[in-house]
Amino acid sequence: MSTKEESANASQSFGIKIKCPKCGCFVIPKDQNLAQSILQGGFGVHFKCPKCGCKFTYDQKKGEVDAIDKMIDTTSLFMDHKVDPLQEKLKKAQQLDAERRSVEALALLRECETEVRRRGNDQILQAILGNEAAALADTGEAAQAWQVLTEQKCVCERLQDRCALAQVLLNQGILMIRGLNKADEGIRVLVEGLKECKRAGMRKQVDQGLAVMRQITVEFLKPFFDDAKTPRGPTFEKTVQSLLDYAREFGEHDVARLASRALFILDSTKMIEGSL
Repeated sequence: MSTKEESANASQSFGIKIKCPKCGCFVIPKDQNLAQSILQGGFGVHFKCPKCGCKFTYDQKKGEVDAIDKMIDTTSLFMDHKVDPLQEKLKKAQQLDAERRSVEALALLRECETEVRRRGNDQILQAILGNEAAALADTGEAAQAWQVLTEQKCVCERLQDRCALAQVLLNQGILMIRGLNKADEGIRVLVEGLKECKRAGMRKQVDQGLAVMRQITVEFLKPFFDDAKTPRGPTFEKTVQSLLDYAREFGEHDVARLASRALFILDSTKMIEGSL
């Protein structure tokens, strides 16, 4: 953890700057107004370092920076302590990903996937598929990443691995929102993933998922608050209600306040239109 003074700096020339917890370089948000809005609302801001590829959040209230682990450490899934060429390849893939060499990491992961399928080890397979999906998303191949996540979900269901399945739901929700432009559906999947992580006692994943949800809530509702007169369909209202329900369950008071405000505006608009 870093202190607020060490991790963030606001200057007239750059605005908000957040220090990467891994390599130490400063990350400057592209949309300073949105970043300011998120921080002022009491939410954590989600970042990706352009130098080392580390993903992290900055919480202004706590003055803390938390790194978000992107790739699963597949090497921990090997029970045998003997050196395994497959294990070495997986380590290399993680290293390449950390260096933002996603295309090379993906090629190596696919080699590992072929070998793991030959061995019939579904536990390692599901982890590799998750890492492949992350690499595909990084290279802009969102549709392919979705296909890989779908297969990973099927493998997790076959294994009855509740924790891995909860992580897949989180990743699917984020991919829908960030890569497939399906915010409404993605938010609902992300909420379901958070609930599954909570049931499975995955505290770290819950904290990371909540940080992402706070930022997504602001991004999702900001256009509505800026232009509430534009008609929104029933899907939008259903998603806002989903946000409110999740906020109440997880004690996210700021999210609940924003969602309640949006629902109030929607209800008021309906009443006005009904009286005309």
